[in-house]
Amino acid sequence: MIDEKQEALDYLDGKHIMADNMYRTCVMLARYYKDEGFGHAKIRSSIFDWANRYHLYIRHDLNAIITYVMSSPMPLVANTVKINQRDREFISRITDNPKTQLIALAMLCYAKVYADKQKEFHISCVSLGAWIGIHRSQIKRRYIRELIDFGYLEELEKPRNNYTWANPQSTRYRILAPVHNSGDYKLVRNDIYKLYREVFSGCL
Repeated sequence: MIDEKQEALDYLDGKHIMADNMYRTCVMLARYYKDEGFGHAKIRSSIFDWANRYHLYIRHDLNAIITYVMSSPMPLVANTVKINQRDREFISRITDNPKTQLIALAMLCYAKVYADKQKEFHISCVSLGAWIGIHRSQIKRRYIRELIDFGYLEELEKPRNNYTWANPQSTRYRILAPVHNSGDYKLVRNDIYKLYREVFSGCL
């Protein structure tokens, strides 16, 4: 989610694969293979080889995904996110629940990269769930609800469609925490659990 190349490599290694996140997975793989210099046909065959290796079914229009990716100038980006003591204290004031803290930390990392000047951003609970390993229904109904109720997030706009790159089942939020990208703790290889243990000195 943050280090996009690492996200694609994890999918290639069979990690974080969820059926309802297959659209994003295929987009990220197509972007990875595009960056490797593959053409349309080779990207298609490579993704199907990957799917066969892990016994996965792709129900989306893969050619349309590849065509979109090939027309886009977006290379995969290895974004850097840092967490500071102020971030930790803000989250700790909101909740003592370790899983809610984890979701809050993940949302903060995402916002530090993708939020606009108003601290607003779109995020898909499907993709967030695949990254963290918690089902999207739990994330949405329990943990994000808690973060909204206790003043960490504002929900601005619910999903309007299912499968587009710009809005893949995503909701628009405003984060109320500071989003200054500085601190002694760094998200490495998208390992949000490791970052959580470092920041909160706890285990999940």
